[in-house]
Amino acid sequence: MLLRAGTRSALLGNVRYAFGRPAIAAIAAILLVLPTAVRADSARIFADGNALKEWGDAADRVQKGRTSSEEDLLLAAQFMGYVMALYDDRLWNGMSRSFCVPDNATPGQLAAVVSKYVEAHPEYWTKNASLLVGWALKGAWPCPMDKR
Repeated sequence: MLLRAGTRSALLGNVRYAFGRPAIAAIAAILLVLPTAVRADSARIFADGNALKEWGDAADRVQKGRTSSEEDLLLAAQFMGYVMALYDDRLWNGMSRSFCVPDNATPGQLAAVVSKYVEAHPEYWTKNASLLVGWALKGAWPCPMDKR
């Protein structure tokens, strides 16, 4: 086990308090200590659409109050952290020209868009999860031609 019981308990308490609010620090703290399995079929892919679907389903259960299990809370935090990290990375690296997310969009909205996209496209579940996040954001918030 990577965490002492007290530390893990404190992190889970932060996730319970912060979920649904823009509390990226709590999610990031969990992601730093949460081990993630790499699919056996490709060591180059951190996560594929199957993993994104699993994480998104857990986030949906937590959001709707259907679970408070430790596993679902951690998977939901991983989903939020993954979506926000990719969004931030693309903004900082100038790769966000394919989508124009409104300034007032919340992390929860971005995660909901990605979850809905993944759910609607099972044919892409074997693709790299980062591609699916980009496609989902582009589909929901395409940029006008003059901003590309």
